[in-house]
Parts: sequence; C-alpha cells; structure tokens
Amino acid sequence: MSSRRSTDGTRPPTLRDVAARVGVDPSVVSRVLNADPTLKITDATRERVLAVVQQLGYRPNALARGLRMATTSALGLVLPEVSNPVYGPIVVGAERRAAEAGYVLILGSGSDAATTEASFARLLHEGRVDALLVASATVEDELLRTLSRGAAPVIAVNRRIAGAVGSIVVDDAAGAHLATRHLIELGHRRIVHVSGPPAMDTTARRQAGYEAAMTEAGLSPRIVAGRGWDATSGHAVAAQALRERATTALFVANIMAAIGVIRAARERGRRVPEDLSVVALHDSPVAEFFEPPLTTVQLPLEALGRASVELVLERLGGGAPRDVLLADPPRLLVRGSTRPLVEAPARRR
Repeated sequence: MSSRRSTDGTRPPTLRDVAARVGVDPSVVSRVLNADPTLKITDATRERVLAVVQQLGYRPNALARGLRMATTSALGLVLPEVSNPVYGPIVVGAERRAAEAGYVLILGSGSDAATTEASFARLLHEGRVDALLVASATVEDELLRTLSRGAAPVIAVNRRIAGAVGSIVVDDAAGAHLATRHLIELGHRRIVHVSGPPAMDTTARRQAGYEAAMTEAGLSPRIVAGRGWDATSGHAVAAQALRERATTALFVANIMAAIGVIRAARERGRRVPEDLSVVALHDSPVAEFFEPPLTTVQLPLEALGRASVELVLERLGGGAPRDVLLADPPRLLVRGSTRPLVEAPARRR
C-alpha cells in the first residue's frame, strides 16, 4: 500500500498534487473520484487519475470526513419506494446500526430513474454522504459500477451486480424453496410461481428455489413473470397465472404482489384458500390483517439492513468490495391463505 506522502515527502498529497501530475484541472480529479457520470473524459484519462491517486497515496475520503466531523457523518440508503412496507425493517436495521457507529441515515427513492443518476452524483460529489447503500432495482447496473469507481463505497443491498460493487443479500432461494415445500406438503401438485421482473438476480434466486423444490418432488415448474413487486403488478398478471383451472396453489415472489393476485382471483370466482392456496415471500403486519390472513415466508430484512451498514463500515475502514450472503434462515408463517388440498369428489356414472 502506498504511504500517505506528497511529491516532496513533507506533507500529505492534495487534490492539486494529483491534478498537476496528471495534467488536468483539480475539478476533474474531484469528479473522477466522486464518480460523476456527467464528466466527459476518456477512459485513459480516468485510469491515469486513479493510478496517480494510488501512487501518491491521496485519501479524499479521510480528508472530507475530517472536515465534516464538526457536524455529522451520513450514509445514503436508496429504496425503490419508501411507502412499501417490505422495506421498513431494512431501514430500521440500517438506521440503528448507523446510529451506533455515529452516522445518520439519509433515505432516498430510486423510483424515478430519470433523476436518480444526477441525484447520486450530486450526493457523492458534494461530499454529503460517506457511502451509498442501494436497495433499489430501478438503478441501472452500469450506474452503480460507475459510482463504485469513486472514492465513496457503494453497496448493493439484496442485489448482486457483476463488477466491483460490493453486495449483501438474504437467502431468497431458501425462502422460495421453503414456501414451495409448504404447498407441496399440503398436497398441492399444480403450483404456479408468480415471479418478479425478469432479468433481476433477485428474481432468478427465487425462481431457483421454487424450481428446486418442484423438481425434488417430481413436479413440473410453471413460472409467470411479474411486472413489478407491487399489488398492481400482481393483479395484472393474475389472469395468466390462473389460466388453468387445475392450478390449486400459487407461490408469489412478494407479499404486495400477492395481495393483488388474491384480489384478481376473487374477481374470477376463485376463493382463497378454498379453491386456491397462496403463499408469499416477505412478511409485513398487513399480512395478519388481510382477509384471509396471508401465509408468508419471513426473510431477515432487519438483519439485512444492519449487516449492510456493517459492510459499509468495513469498506470505510479500507476493506475491499465483497459479496455477502446473510446466513440468517427464512421463517415460514402459516396463516389462513393456505390449506391442505381437497380433491373434488369423483363424478358418479
């Protein structure tokens, strides 16, 4: 590791030292280190800036944080939508651990993809957060890779991205397997999985758990791709999921989507659980007060929030990016939306 010294060995290197060595304006160095996606320079110049930063041992994070200590340190947590109750436990866990470490947590929504990029770049460039935790699938992978090349750590929460972005996820596959096994043990054989949006690693992990449970039981998987994680999306794809009257059970990849699915099933004359058993991934207080109360698989979201801050603190302490799978197991909460399969009586001749 390079020692923290300047070109003349008498003082710590400055932003201007880096800029002079590269032959660019100091503002260019600052924008490179803060992963400003609006900066128009060649890849060769960007790589040269980062190489000189390493050679000189320039540490922008330490300097910026030292200047801010008179006020407070902050971490940014970006959610797809702050109104979704699924994300509440993540916020609680992250906020508590951040407070213990002397940080405040700034919440933001990544639902508006058009403004997200500029907002992130501004937060980092102005030094208003020491790190970003991104729990929003609406943020493009390439943007996160760009941001991760800056000085501030970027962590993907419950999402994995190929590249240098650190990540932490819960065991979605185990949760999906548990949910599907519950339906199989109740006697159901025609079980459809209403998944999340295609091409997301979260969706893929849940599909893998469902398919594994079905294959182990000698059953044929059937997957209907959802358009999102909310009730409206679940309602929109329910007709496709319920196309075959022989379907007796659904595993839905998200509790809010499951609520939309159940509403659509009722509109089509399918009673839950008499005609159709439904189990959803994630739990929320709304599950107990829904009619019927919804059977769910609870994932350790509060622990995920806490552990994500732990990972950020590790990065701020000089640790390298890494991918973490949270070991806490999922938990099945059986309520009124699932019941043993009752075969229709055979017709007399």
